[in-house]
Parts: sequence; C-alpha cells; structure tokens
Amino acid sequence: MTNQCPAEKLRTMVVLALTLLLIFSSSFTIAQSRTHNVRQGDTLWDICQAYYGDSNLWPKLWEMNQFVTNPHLLKPGDVLTLFEMEEPAEGKVAESCQKDAVSVEERQGIDLSGFTKPEAVGYLSLVNVEGWGFIEGATSSKLRLAQGDIAFVRFEKNADTVREGQEFSITTVSPMIRHPLTNRPLGHIVATRGILSIKERIKDAHFRAEVSKVFSEVDVGSLVMPATPNSSCVRPTVTDPKLYGNIVALKENQQIIGQFSVVYLDSGFKDGIKRGGVFELIKIITVPSPNLNKDSFQEITAKVTEKLKKEEYLADFWKKLKEGEKIYEASVGKIMVLEARPDSSTAIVLSSSHELARGAFVKGVSWTDIPDYLVSLPSCPLE
Repeated sequence: MTNQCPAEKLRTMVVLALTLLLIFSSSFTIAQSRTHNVRQGDTLWDICQAYYGDSNLWPKLWEMNQFVTNPHLLKPGDVLTLFEMEEPAEGKVAESCQKDAVSVEERQGIDLSGFTKPEAVGYLSLVNVEGWGFIEGATSSKLRLAQGDIAFVRFEKNADTVREGQEFSITTVSPMIRHPLTNRPLGHIVATRGILSIKERIKDAHFRAEVSKVFSEVDVGSLVMPATPNSSCVRPTVTDPKLYGNIVALKENQQIIGQFSVVYLDSGFKDGIKRGGVFELIKIITVPSPNLNKDSFQEITAKVTEKLKKEEYLADFWKKLKEGEKIYEASVGKIMVLEARPDSSTAIVLSSSHELARGAFVKGVSWTDIPDYLVSLPSCPLE
C-alpha cells in the first residue's frame, strides 16, 4: 500500500467532503416542501392551474391545507403547502404498455354530463358563505336575467384583481338548514344559478359583465364568486366498509331522492370521502323485513338524538349492524361523489331501488369486478 503525500490526502478529503455536502444538499432540497404565499385574489383552483396546469386538482390542495375555510376567498399572507406531482418513470411506462387492458380500464371515468351539469351542482357549506360581490343591476328592465343579458357587478372584495374575461359563478345561499335526524343547525346550501363573464371595468369596484350560462333563476342581487372548475368525467373508486354519514339535503330543496338526484352529505375529506368515491345508500330498519314501510323512522331518530355527535351514533349503528343487534340495514341505492370539502360533499345518485328522503345513511362499498350499475353508464377518457 502506497503512502499518500499530505497534499494528496488533503485533496482526497476535500473531494470527499464536497461529495457528501452535495448529496446532503440534494436530499434536503428534495425533502423540502414547496409552498405558495397567498396573494390577494388567489383561489385554490388558480394556484393549481399555475403550478400544475390543472385547476381540477384544487380539492387535493385543500386536503393539504385544511386550515383553509373558503377555497375562493384565501387570506393574503397565508402559506399553502404544495403537493408533489408523481411523474411516471421510464420503467413504469414500459410496464404499463404490457398491461394495456388494465391501463385502459384505469383511465376510464364515468361521463355524468348527460345526467347533471357538474358546474351547477352546488354544495353544502358549514361555514358562513362570502362572495366577492353581487349583481347590482342589469340593462334589462326585468329583475330576472337570461343568457346574453348584460349585468352590472359590484365587487366588495378583490376588485383590483378582477380581470377581463374572468368567469364568476352566480350563486344564492339558502337559509340555515337543520340535520334531518338530530335537528341541529348544520349549514347553508350554496346554489349555482349561472355563470357570468367580466367584460370591462367601469369605475372603481363596478364592472360590466355578460351572463354566459343560466342553470336556474338568476336575479339581481345574486352573489358572485370565482367559478369552481368541476369536470364531468369522474373515476369511480371503492370505499371502506363503514358508515360515513347521512344525506342531509338535496339540490333545489327537493324532498324525494331518486336516480340522478344531486344530494349533499354531512361528511367530507376529513372523514375519508373523496371525489369519485362510490357509496351505498342504506335505510336502517328496526325489523328484518324487506317491507320498508314497517320501519319506524321515529325510533331511529330517537336513537340518533340520544347521541348528538355524528361519530358516536355512526359507530353505535355500525356495531349493531355488524352484530345483527336490534337494527338492520336495507340497501336502497348507490351514489358517487362529485366534490368533497372538509366537512361536506356533493354526490349524484347512480341507482335507486326505493324512494328515499333526507336522512338516508351512507355506507362504503367495494367490488372485485366493476358492478353493473357502473358498466351501464357512459364512459369517458380521464386526463
């Protein structure tokens, strides 16, 4: 073994130190989370469009930042943690090419555009709803606006960030609704009535806009807030077998649940509910009979009101259902989630075997082969 001279030893040590420093620095950089400092006028979908090129990823960003209470009205100065996008490795691409059948199936979604307008489904808000402004007037002498009408919008927030061509949802907010089982105050239904597009700034916070889409009645005085992106192509996914919550309200304040009804749940992504999740609608009955008319809804309601916390009565019912103790379940339909928020979600009824009202329970469902009620629906390629 040859002895190194002091100069060579020094060079070796320097090279080794620099190599270790480079490795450590690279690992530290990779481990660091990227963040975004919120600026006035930012929305979760605008941020997703800027960083990922896909505004539809906003629910995932919300899950990463659960301190956010309103995705379209962020607080300037807040720091959002950004998620990392997974990039397919070359090996994985080659492997996926060998499994064409599986890959094609995984890329297929359910096309819901023929059953509902995703941009018009609305949502349940458990916090106070704030818009950016409201429709102050119109060129039409009628108070109710139609597609193509010119509306004058006054922005009470973020007026300096509003730009020409920007689209806003025209919304209304319901009075406080109560939980159908516990009768506790729950929240407000935010209904999307239409879409308007900004044409020009008139002066200060006043803008001229055109009503580009109308889904239901659009009136002067309606709130405006940034339009929420929501694709009509949804990939169905299995869900864990347990009780998640209840259907607490229906779109347009309907009372009877049927196929393709839009419904609102009192559970969201904090409870494990995500977009595309498929769930079973069940009715809890007090006698083991397929004749649902024998069920006493008052008895079930009484059991719920004894335990006011949702987590408590769901856990209690789930335990009794699994043990077959005193209560039973009857499957009456399937739903798929269109949008999940922290404590609520919006879903569409895929199938319904019985008429249901508010208060129906939502249970997770899984499958090995794609079930018939999904196969029969139109498919679409996922992006």
